[in-house]
Parts: sequence; structure tokens; C-alpha cells
Amino acid sequence: MADAEREAAIAAERMERAIAFCHGNAQCEEAVRKREAAGAEKRQQREAADKALKEADPSGYYLALARRYLAAAAFIAGAAGLYVLVMNRLFGKRRRRRDGGSDIPR
Repeated sequence: MADAEREAAIAAERMERAIAFCHGNAQCEEAVRKREAAGAEKRQQREAADKALKEADPSGYYLALARRYLAAAAFIAGAAGLYVLVMNRLFGKRRRRRDGGSDIPR
């Protein structure tokens, strides 16, 4: 019971913080409420599915959890790699060949 109350308090606080950014705009508040409600429902469904999978097949649950973490790590690594590639293309300096110190043209 305490967990449900705590989760409700956290959800209410999250909703209040999200609505605070609307500064009284009714359309914005409505959109935020819909988005938060959809997100909460999706979280509850995911938690219920995880709980059912953990009870039915603990190894399958841990494999699914590992898959999520690996997917997140791959996404982050891909974004970082893309960032490095773009920055290198945009701002990378051309490498110069060493002449060996002489000023005589060849």
C-alpha cells in the first residue's frame, strides 16, 4: 500500500512540474496531462509485463533486461560515434606532410 501511495505522489509531483512549464496555457496543460497519462499507463503495462515474465521465467526476464541495457548502450555508442564523425568532418584539420626541415623546393 505504501508503494502505491509513494508512486502516486511521485506521479503527481511529475505532473505538477510538467504543467509548471506551461505558464497557464490551457492547451499546453491539456497536452501535458495527456502525455503524462499515456506515459504512466505505458510504464504500468511494462511493469506488469516484467512482473509476469519474472514470475513465469526468471531467466527470460533477465535476458530481456540485458537486451534493454545493450540496446541503450548501442544507441548511446552510435550517437557518440556519429557525433565524432560529424565533428571530424566539419572541423577536422588536414594532416601536413613533414618536409624534413629543408626550405628547398623539390
